[in-house]
Amino acid sequence: MTPDWILALEQAQAHHVRIYEQWVEELNSEYSTGGPEVAFELSEHSTVLRRLYRADFVAMVSNETVVREFRQTSGIASETFVGRLERASLQIESFSWDTAIVRLEGADWPVEPVQVWFDDWFGLESGREDIAPIGQPGGMIHSASLDRSVLHVDLGSAPVEAMTSLLEIADRSGATMVTISNEFASKVGVSN
Repeated sequence: MTPDWILALEQAQAHHVRIYEQWVEELNSEYSTGGPEVAFELSEHSTVLRRLYRADFVAMVSNETVVREFRQTSGIASETFVGRLERASLQIESFSWDTAIVRLEGADWPVEPVQVWFDDWFGLESGREDIAPIGQPGGMIHSASLDRSVLHVDLGSAPVEAMTSLLEIADRSGATMVTISNEFASKVGVSN
């Protein structure tokens, strides 16, 4: 039987990706040139992992770059899900797939495994950019920012496996508790 916390992740991911794909479809019809999940390298002062960020949608209009960012209007149900990883306890609070905060108690995130995870799910190592039809999301994360025991991550259109593989890293870190949350889940909206 699938644990409730995995069902909660599946629900959050499916909800987000469904409305993100609808939003992308609307923008594809609005802009003749453009597409989702366009990667940008950020300035050397950026705290984002690898200084890489995927914009939700980018189009060219009269030789001008137009960047559009999507924010879902709700997180998962406000019910808290509690479970257990192999070693650590897990708590999932209301969160948005595109603005998740994964917090460890009792340990810091191991930097190298998180960077390898990022490289894979961002598409640097896996060739994920080649799997989606043109104009459609490709199953990639959009950004991540690490501050010792706290990881902020925009999971973009990534599958649930992106989060479960991240939780495996968290579990191996020595943390006693892993919490997935988002302080903004109840008040995010779609931005154009």
